Amino acid sequence: MNSIHRNYIAGEWREPGDAKVNENPSDLDTPVGTYAQGTAEDVTDAVTAARAAAPAWAATTPTQRATALAGVAAELKARSDELGRLLASEEGKTLAEAVGEVNRAADIFTFFAGEVFSATSCTIKVTFMLTRYSVILPALTTTFCSWIQAPCT
Repeated sequence: MNSIHRNYIAGEWREPGDAKVNENPSDLDTPVGTYAQGTAEDVTDAVTAARAAAPAWAATTPTQRATALAGVAAELKARSDELGRLLASEEGKTLAEAVGEVNRAADIFTFFAGEVFSATSCTIKVTFMLTRYSVILPALTTTFCSWIQAPCT
């Protein structure tokens, strides 16, 4: 079995208290991997770390924020085949659908990288590819909500 994929919280890889095998629905003989199961303490620590990091992120320039988001988009595009294979094995999707989903995620990051320059001091609410987003600029705090979840607030 593969090593445990740990959670990254507050700048460090956290040893899990518990882990779970993620099964490949397309091939039950080949699991995707073993993943850490987050605890309530992990969530609290992650939220605390995010709040602590927020002032530094808010102090960045729009160009720095756009560059960071565009960098995520570029990384997703560069690794779309690899990430698509992982997504296909995890969710039982076709490879074409999974690679398309990774590319869609990259497009979303590209979209919001551009939005950094199109508005200031306002809230943008947009639905893009059945996913709702709420972006507060200039701090660029982004909430991603799946289309099957409750509305963004």
